Amino acid sequence: MHKKISKLISDTFYESSLEDYENIDKSTIHETCLTHRAFQPMTFYDLESEEVFENNSFHNPKQIYLIVELYKQLKGIYKTEEVIYKSFI
Repeated sequence: MHKKISKLISDTFYESSLEDYENIDKSTIHETCLTHRAFQPMTFYDLESEEVFENNSFHNPKQIYLIVELYKQLKGIYKTEEVIYKSFI
């Protein structure tokens, strides 16, 4: 887990009382994607968009487009099998 995510969880849910693993900084140091702004440990995307109801289901076309574009960027950084593997860790 990245230390920024750990801090958010600690501050939000545990009154800042959680302590990180001593080598937490080293645990994500080799993650190539973290050098890209779009893939920082915590990135929030605020899209002006609306859900669409179709075929008995809601979906949001702009959110789908964003996810696909982010995936394409990850595929440009990693080999396909690495993207799939990292998704399930």
